[in-house]
Amino acid sequence: MTEDRASLAWDRVGRMMQQTAATSQQMSERNLDTWSKVSTSLRKKKYSADDMARDAATLLTSAMDDIADVWRMWTIGVGALNEAQGIPTVFLYFDLARTGQAKVLDPVLIEVRGEDRFGRKLPKHAKIAVNGRSAVDPHHQHPGRTSRDGVADLLRCLVARRIGKSPAYKLETVHYPDKRHHPGLVPGVYDGVVYLTDPPLPLANLRILVEGPATDVEGEEGEPTPAGD
Repeated sequence: MTEDRASLAWDRVGRMMQQTAATSQQMSERNLDTWSKVSTSLRKKKYSADDMARDAATLLTSAMDDIADVWRMWTIGVGALNEAQGIPTVFLYFDLARTGQAKVLDPVLIEVRGEDRFGRKLPKHAKIAVNGRSAVDPHHQHPGRTSRDGVADLLRCLVARRIGKSPAYKLETVHYPDKRHHPGLVPGVYDGVVYLTDPPLPLANLRILVEGPATDVEGEEGEPTPAGD
């Protein structure tokens, strides 16, 4: 084994040990918090069947989270230093062609992958950047809207929130433009990324289709615009 390969191997072993320690600490904190809640519930003067069901669900959820953490720790593994990693792609579809109004999309779970999920204080919100090209009919009732307007509208109704203390974010749609005061989303094809800045980490690629009446593509390129806390 060459010196470089030996150094790389020991680097991976060291990071695996760090990841194991961080996972154990995360599980300990979770279990301590769980038992604190259950203990408080058990000290009630009247411990009802609803209380028992709630405590059982809390314990089961905690156990499932522990198992998931251990499973991910051993299956995700630790790659080589600066090794390129793939990230998932999230597809969002807004159908304006039939009703003229955007459909409420189901939330999408995005997990923090690799060693960055362990031992890091993750922010409450992930950031979102979007870019794209609109397809606005010049005879549309709101002519002249460009992809820059489309990007701004999408960023107003997309948010990625961290799920409790877990290393995962929920991407969902909120605050749809009110058509009485706003023309709404701009039909077109957009792409983007969900990411963190501390630690700097991409979480998922975005592919967004806002489908409206079939038209020729018009408008100008929009600039990537970050949003989020």
